[in-house]
Amino acid sequence: MNIDIEDFEKKPLYIQRIILRNSCIEFSKMLKKYWDKNIMIGIQISEREMSFEIEERDNKNEPIKITLPEYRSKGFKWYLAYLITLEYLRILKNGGNNDIVLLLDDPAVYLHPNVQKSFLEKLEELSKEYQILYNTHLMSLFNEEELDRVLLVYLDKENRTKIKRPWSNEQKDIIYPIRRALGVDKILFKENLSKILFVEGISDKFILEGLGKLETLKNLKNWYIHPLSGGDKLEDNEIVKKVRLYSCLSNFEEIKYYFLLDGDKKEKFERDKISNKIIFLGDENQEIEDLIDKNFYLDCVLETYKRIFTHDLEKFKKVKEIVEKLRKSKSKIIEELNNEFRLNNLGDFSKVDVAITIKRKLYENPELANKFEKIIDCLNGKII
Repeated sequence: MNIDIEDFEKKPLYIQRIILRNSCIEFSKMLKKYWDKNIMIGIQISEREMSFEIEERDNKNEPIKITLPEYRSKGFKWYLAYLITLEYLRILKNGGNNDIVLLLDDPAVYLHPNVQKSFLEKLEELSKEYQILYNTHLMSLFNEEELDRVLLVYLDKENRTKIKRPWSNEQKDIIYPIRRALGVDKILFKENLSKILFVEGISDKFILEGLGKLETLKNLKNWYIHPLSGGDKLEDNEIVKKVRLYSCLSNFEEIKYYFLLDGDKKEKFERDKISNKIIFLGDENQEIEDLIDKNFYLDCVLETYKRIFTHDLEKFKKVKEIVEKLRKSKSKIIEELNNEFRLNNLGDFSKVDVAITIKRKLYENPELANKFEKIIDCLNGKII
């Protein structure tokens, strides 16, 4: 209920009481959607002052406890303030303001972990209406299926604030919440985990998560996609070591698992007894990116680096030249991009950022199956 303050102040006290109590009833209904207890927001109004009260009710909707807001927990008070903010945003949006960004500083820190999880789910729903940015130290506010959204804010050696993707080929360089989200404990303790698809790196994970949006690969959603590396590069001997480590899952009949490896790893496992658990993508000279429609992948490279080099048009111009050059090349796409980026002093090519672009494009347009036909062929019969 929107209240015009100037008009409200002119009304007699008994009308003010009715208006405010009706507003409290409406707000209490909204609170029930977010809070797991039956709570009513009450209001007491006299000629000199106005006070709010929190009324808890039982299953029969009978009041059992009344407290003032200041005596409630920090978590409840925070949530109450947060919901008031959401109501204000709703009023702004109804007034025609659609360019709203919601910034949250360490949200839900005082909430119970179960409520934090619920809060994250509600935040996902809310993100369909508003752009939302929040900083957090809470592992429960890391959505493991949307890790591509995470950015790391840190101070460099010169005490300057920097922002980067939190991925690294070095385990020690990955911040703990991300490491945990990618770690073995997710496999050991994730509830109802019966299908695991191991992929080489974080970029493969993002691409596969995007492919799960395709109708032809909808069964992929039933698989927990676990990267063997927290970065985009893992040495061959490390891949062999990790594959053999995780092959111990064969002792658990209730768990179905496969390793999805680039075709260029075939020779590493030719005579290995666990080769029946490995799905190779393409032939001995291919990686997952080589199985994606080449022009589509290069278009995604352009889109990604247009964003990365927003303020450096000269560098983006070089990227465009590289992309046009590679459209005619028949070599491994990532190898070529790595070489060209180094030759043109553009830094390391980030296939992780391109994978994020691919994932988001698949989320926006699930009708892109024809761009991934070779990958779909590799997965047929085992994963789908």
